[in-house]
Amino acid sequence: MNTLASLDYEISLLSKLVEINTESNSKKGYGECASVIVEKAENNSLEWEIVDGEKGSKDGLSRPNVVVTLDSGSDTTLLLESHIDVVPPGTGWTVPPFKLTVEDGKAYGRGTSDNKSGIAAVMGALRQLRKEELDINLKLVAGVDEEIGGRYGVDYVLSDWGLRGDAALVVDAGPESLFLGASGIIWGKIMVKGRQ
Repeated sequence: MNTLASLDYEISLLSKLVEINTESNSKKGYGECASVIVEKAENNSLEWEIVDGEKGSKDGLSRPNVVVTLDSGSDTTLLLESHIDVVPPGTGWTVPPFKLTVEDGKAYGRGTSDNKSGIAAVMGALRQLRKEELDINLKLVAGVDEEIGGRYGVDYVLSDWGLRGDAALVVDAGPESLFLGASGIIWGKIMVKGRQ
């Protein structure tokens, strides 16, 4: 029995996203990947906007963060955050890194777990939920530059553009659990004196 059969839409979208090289160091595939998300939003009668962090970065490289909205007319909004960028594939791949390969019910390719799969899952959910009566608005924030800090990705969308929500769910790779809260960061400086 194929356990992925009911996920045809999500697998198809994931395949399109994985085929686009969106390495965070070059940022060259960001626009193409954003266009795929916009096309799927339009096909499913979902509102969308591009919030380009390039205006803040001023380096001439586009940072198209896509915000897809399912507006139910509610006063409450849940943000669903994910990202399109990936780290370089490195060596040792047994399948092509920028082509979705499904073997034994598992998906392989750059971004299949971190984190184009999160975008495919949320878009699949929004596609189904648009047919339902909801008491909450849903906004997917498909950001960029997450793998290198996210300053002109989700941070830009929230801090500079001003997107607000009542709660947020980070749909990212990690443990198969739901956590309330987020990991933090501590900066420090360690000085070691002596001979190397």
